[in-house]
Amino acid sequence: MRKYLLIGMVGLAAISCARWFDKDVTLEKTVLLSPPNGFSDSLLSKTFWWEEIEGVDEYQLQVVSPTFDSTIVLSLDTIVADVIYTTTLSPGNYEWRVRPVNDSYKGIWVKRTFTIEDTDNLSGQSITGALPANGTQSKSYAQTFTWNELVKADNYLFTVKNSSNVTLFTNVVSTPTASFTFTTDGIYKWSVQAQNDISASVALTQTIQIDSTKPTLPVLSYPGGISDTLSSFPVSFTYGAVTDNGTSITDTLLISTTNDFKTLSKSPIVGTGVTSLSVDTLSPGTYFWTIGRVDAVGNYGGRASAKEFVVK
Repeated sequence: MRKYLLIGMVGLAAISCARWFDKDVTLEKTVLLSPPNGFSDSLLSKTFWWEEIEGVDEYQLQVVSPTFDSTIVLSLDTIVADVIYTTTLSPGNYEWRVRPVNDSYKGIWVKRTFTIEDTDNLSGQSITGALPANGTQSKSYAQTFTWNELVKADNYLFTVKNSSNVTLFTNVVSTPTASFTFTTDGIYKWSVQAQNDISASVALTQTIQIDSTKPTLPVLSYPGGISDTLSSFPVSFTYGAVTDNGTSITDTLLISTTNDFKTLSKSPIVGTGVTSLSVDTLSPGTYFWTIGRVDAVGNYGGRASAKEFVVK
């Protein structure tokens, strides 16, 4: 009985803490900015925008057709950490609404209506929901690209270019997905454009960086060997600069009394894009140190050749 009582008290404490730290938003409501109430046009890409509420981190956004009182289609129901959200819809009549939310409270809904007119003309239409996201970094040569479907599109023109803007691949696909396998590391641009017999959409262009190469390991500089004796701290452990041209490098300083580093004398010290890492203190003794290196996409370079040093 005491066990169950304790669990119950812990659960109540967790709920109590959540309500203690979460802002009470039950009386809060957003100010909707765009689209305006009753707005009508033929663009399938819609950006929903509202004013930020101080102290609120998340908002619930819903879009239905034709209205919330007589919903036939729930087009969107999502939690947004920003005050702007873009998606692609089909022609029709819609209502949209937003309210502030957190783990403990839900605010007041504010809603508006808009209409997307039916048209076969893709001119001015934008493609949304493209993945991989713009600026994605990956170590995989084989990539699959997807995007939101555009109603009235018969097919999509998919293109890949290198950093010199030379076309490496182009293909017309009937569904909103395409695949391509890169052969070398680098930064590339990929684009997609919806087409039909009478028109074409705005071309969406995004970048992706491919980095499949393990980062080169540095040469350790100081302490540089058993002859280097440390007597005062903090001490900067220095090593050679990064020569890798791929994604950003993260270094981890490891210190142990053995050169296999199975047992560490200090917690690992981590730095990104640096050539030295500071150690605050060590007990007297003989130690080994090394640098483990990994890049932003997970290519592990291994550990640098260890150096021995003495602390007095």
